[in-house]
This record gives sequence, structure tokens and C-alpha cells, in this order.
Amino acid sequence: MQERFIENYQILGLFLSFASIFLVCICLWQIRKMGSIQKKFLTGKNGADLESLVLLLQQKIKNLENESLHASGEIKNLQKTLGFAVQKIGLIRYNPFEERQGGNYSFSLALLDSHNNGIILTNMFGRQQSRVYTKKLSDGKSETQLTEEENQAIHLANKQNIYKD
Repeated sequence: MQERFIENYQILGLFLSFASIFLVCICLWQIRKMGSIQKKFLTGKNGADLESLVLLLQQKIKNLENESLHASGEIKNLQKTLGFAVQKIGLIRYNPFEERQGGNYSFSLALLDSHNNGIILTNMFGRQQSRVYTKKLSDGKSETQLTEEENQAIHLANKQNIYKD
């Protein structure tokens, strides 16, 4: 009985050996298959390998980042410069005469930058003559007294939506 028991172990050992050899063969076949797939993946159409392609793309990304930083600086400079350009406009048309004859041919025009500096241009239209006045504005205020229509033009200009930091 003991001989039969040893014989069973020998058969089991032999079976496990063949199974192990079979599994090793399958693993080697899979490794070889993966090697050919990897070679195809890492080698491009014209023989360019993936590493050089990654390095090239990395350099392009770095160049784009530098260009983006430069463009951001330029945009900030332009925003500072454009802050002093006319950005807000308010126009009020009216009839300055009590008798209300004629039309609304007179006007007050506010031209302001983002800091509320600029001018008010007022045209007083009459039957015999037309007069134009200008008043300088600093921070939305004038050194001379403003008319009601001029104040309305400034208020209308300030209601406009402009870019602010």
C-alpha cells in the first residue's frame, strides 16, 4: 500500500511538472507576443520611436507655455494702456428753451476713460446761433459747475459695463 501511495505521488508530481512546463510555455509565448506589440507601438511609421516623439511634444508644450506667458504680459500691458482710452460714452439730447419750440437739437456728450477722466462736450443749439462748450473731468468731477444734462450724460456713461480687474 505504501508503494501505491508513493506511485500516486510520483504521478501527481509528473502531472504537476508537465502542467508547469505547459504554463511556462504559454507565458513565454505571451511575453514574445507582447514584445512584438511593444515594438510596433514604440516604432512609428517612419521608424521614429515613441521617446523622441514624446520629447518633441514636450518641447512644443514648453514653447507654447512661454508664448502664453508672453501673451499674458502683453494683454496686461494693453489693459493698462487702454484704461486711459475713451471707454464710456453718455449722450443726452434736449431742448434748452422754455417755450419748447423746435426739437432736441442740443446735446451733452460725456467721453470718459476707465478712471472717469475725460471731457463733457455740450452743444447749445439756438435759432440764431449754436455754441459748443467743453469741460474737463477728473475722477468724474469738473472744476466748473455742470448742468443737469451734463450730469445725466456722466451718469449714463458710468452705467456702461466695462472690463475691470
